[in-house]
Amino acid sequence: MSRANDDRTGDLTPDLADAFARPVGAPDLTRSIMGQLGYMRASRRAVRRARLRRWAARATTCLFGLAVLAVGLRAHDQSANARRPVGPTVPSALGTQVGEQQRSIIRTLETIREIAPAVPSPERPAESTTELDLATGPIC
Repeated sequence: MSRANDDRTGDLTPDLADAFARPVGAPDLTRSIMGQLGYMRASRRAVRRARLRRWAARATTCLFGLAVLAVGLRAHDQSANARRPVGPTVPSALGTQVGEQQRSIIRTLETIREIAPAVPSPERPAESTTELDLATGPIC
């Protein structure tokens, strides 16, 4: 090693070397720094306040993350990239099945009306029917 590297103040100007040589007064922050690092006792009130602040920050972060996720899912569902069902969905299949059952019941009721003899009303006298008409049924 050279002598120049050992003497670090040799490269500095004399004014700057004097500035580093003299101790400068500064506030003593040791207590507050050590307290923040957890090496000193803190009051219960300060500990409780710090704990509440940490939990509030965590809860805020979680809520913000959920809000961003919800907005992203909503935007994805409305975009062209969202997958649409290829086949029938459960609601459409149930709607189709219910509609078919309704039409089947209506056809059955219409068939029963056609087969059943008309009930005579008190205003209109019953038509005379013969045994031959009852045996053959209505002519369609």
